[in-house]
Amino acid sequence: MKHDARAHDEFAGASALRQSVYRSIARSMRRLVWALLLVSVAGGAFVFFASGSPCPSWAVLVGMLAAGVVTGLIMVGPVAGAVSRLATRPIELILAQPDLARDIGDEKLHWQRGKALSRAEIDSDLGVLNRLLRRATRRSRETLLELETAREEAKQQNIAQSQFLAKMSHELRTPLNAILGYAMLLQEDASEAGNQMAVADLERIQLAGRNLLGVINDILDHARIEAGKTKFERCVIDIRELAEAAVAACPADQRNGNSFELNVSDSLTLMVGDAGKVRQCLLNLLSNAFKFSKNGNVSLTVAPATCGAGSGVSFIVRDTGIGINPADLPHLFDAFSQIEDGHSRRFGGSGLGLAITRRLARMMGGDCTVQSVEGEGSSFCLTLPLSLNGKAESDDTRLARSNHPLPARRSDRSVLIVDDDEAAIDLMRRWVERMGYDVFAASDGEMGLEMARAHRPDLILLDALLPGITGYEVLVELRADETLSRTPVILITVDDDRPRGLAAGASEYLRKPIRETQLRSVMELYSGKVKGDILVIDDDDDSAELIKRSVEQIGFSTRRASDGLEGVEMASATPPAAIVLDLAMPGLDGFGVIERLSADDKLMNIPLIVVSGCDVSLSQHQALAAAGYRFFAKGFSTPREIAQSLRELVA
Repeated sequence: MKHDARAHDEFAGASALRQSVYRSIARSMRRLVWALLLVSVAGGAFVFFASGSPCPSWAVLVGMLAAGVVTGLIMVGPVAGAVSRLATRPIELILAQPDLARDIGDEKLHWQRGKALSRAEIDSDLGVLNRLLRRATRRSRETLLELETAREEAKQQNIAQSQFLAKMSHELRTPLNAILGYAMLLQEDASEAGNQMAVADLERIQLAGRNLLGVINDILDHARIEAGKTKFERCVIDIRELAEAAVAACPADQRNGNSFELNVSDSLTLMVGDAGKVRQCLLNLLSNAFKFSKNGNVSLTVAPATCGAGSGVSFIVRDTGIGINPADLPHLFDAFSQIEDGHSRRFGGSGLGLAITRRLARMMGGDCTVQSVEGEGSSFCLTLPLSLNGKAESDDTRLARSNHPLPARRSDRSVLIVDDDEAAIDLMRRWVERMGYDVFAASDGEMGLEMARAHRPDLILLDALLPGITGYEVLVELRADETLSRTPVILITVDDDRPRGLAAGASEYLRKPIRETQLRSVMELYSGKVKGDILVIDDDDDSAELIKRSVEQIGFSTRRASDGLEGVEMASATPPAAIVLDLAMPGLDGFGVIERLSADDKLMNIPLIVVSGCDVSLSQHQALAAAGYRFFAKGFSTPREIAQSLRELVA
């Protein structure tokens, strides 16, 4: 009702304004018509008497005058109406502003009477409007200033929230790292001593710790999504391997006696996206399926699908569990939602897994949906695009057009640990000493740099969140020191900024809490040196230097070509053990290099990996994989992964 009354007042005000302007213009135009008529009569009389022509009849004169008067008066109305509409439209738009309309209510304006205005009255009304406009402009500036202040406050709050998340991540995960690590050590000791009761108790401690870690990760992930801090990596994903890894992450002792079946369509091989985020979504769905089913059946089916306007892949997780009440389905993907209190107490969980899964799926261009029958089971469908950038893929790529078929491919050691958590140092010290390394430890960045320069360790395990200078700053210092620039540095931290760590020069990035097997698998690469000549073909100096440093850390020698033609010439002159190739280069690009290498009998079987930051289509990824080439995305793949791949290919 208030809205209708306000609209009625605005309409009435606009009508009064138009009426006033119309009458003012019409009055002026009528005066103009009479003035023109008098001038015409006087002029005609003067011409007539001056020319001495015979006088026309009175009937003719009266007719001419009447016609002129009628025509003039008839034209007054339409012309005045058209002019008044043109004149009042800009003013009506100004008067429609709420603040100005409210201010006008306190003023006495002549046009509000709807009568014709004199010049003095028009000047008076214009003066009032000018004053009101200045007042509205001042208020607008004040409002803009308030909005700018609010925006700055929101920005500071966002920064504070990010800092809070980082601090909570550190404060929560650090003690969990110690709990899980020491529980594993005690379990090993108890197992060796044959104390099976202690082993069982320690397994329960680790299970509880992992469950708590899952809840913490869910809360932090949800907060990061809400804060807009979620970042997506873009890398090549083997779909079958990803599905198998997600299934393997669900331990057999946590499957509630359910049988499991995995079906992956043979037509699906690769996708481009964030492997970690996709695996997280799958793990959430699989964990729920096992948790809410007992002695039943759980399956994961991976099949082609349509996602938006392009091709996609669907991951369908089915179970024969308790199912979901139809009344609960609309709220199933809400944050902190449980299907009902009884189930929350019985099955546990934060109620964030499904909410995070759907949010991540939609942020990646897909979706997560559910179908369920209470008492019979549920079916969750995670649909994602085959390429994270959402571009339509075409098979008509340069690789596909190539005339040359791409062929198939065939304790004198020490570690420095830099961490401010004594428990973390103690755990890693025990693990590393088992691997045959001598261990040095530092509790802050300054001490870590001093010990690195003094002892020249073979490997550095570094936390990113240190008191004083951070681990990222330590990395920069290490890379600037010629004597330490080739030392592998593994970041082991609770911080989630993986791209920052890799950009600073880390060889690998591990997030706490870690397991001994995880650390061992990373360190084994650097335990034995390999030999071979690696040719790096890349026009980017920084990227080429990073690759050279990473492969030289495990014993390879390197050569570098700055463009495709130079790379082909160097390979032809002295064939290398393997080639690391960028795709986007001036002149002959990476695809052209592949064609020339494939056409040369002595070069076609040289192992080759592609390390590139350009946007490679899904069909190109599939062609590279079919030819036996491995692809790593710049900025997302770790130097350790690249070096590991070269070692496997050369060996």
